[in-house]
Amino acid sequence: MDWLRSSGIWLALAALLVLPAVAMAKGEKTDPDEAKQYLETLGNDALSILGDNSVDLTTREDKVRTLMEDNLDLQLIGRFVLGRHWREASPEQREEYLELFEEFVLQT
Repeated sequence: MDWLRSSGIWLALAALLVLPAVAMAKGEKTDPDEAKQYLETLGNDALSILGDNSVDLTTREDKVRTLMEDNLDLQLIGRFVLGRHWREASPEQREEYLELFEEFVLQT
């Protein structure tokens, strides 16, 4: 069960990275209480999906992937994680990296 909690933590941390960028892009300030509630809800949803042993692992992975796609800008997060190296990468390298990054986040 500890790995479920750590998976939820990773998902919450990823969401935390994208919230300020989304708010800045819209020119809005993020209310800390709303951000906290958003992260708690997202983490609880992820834990609920991962802890549902009534469905097989593939189904749970699909549900988590959908949850991530609906709630996280993984391309933005992936670019942020890569930092200055993003500019040095070719378009092909960027595409491959983003695919691998998304899979890494899902498997984590």
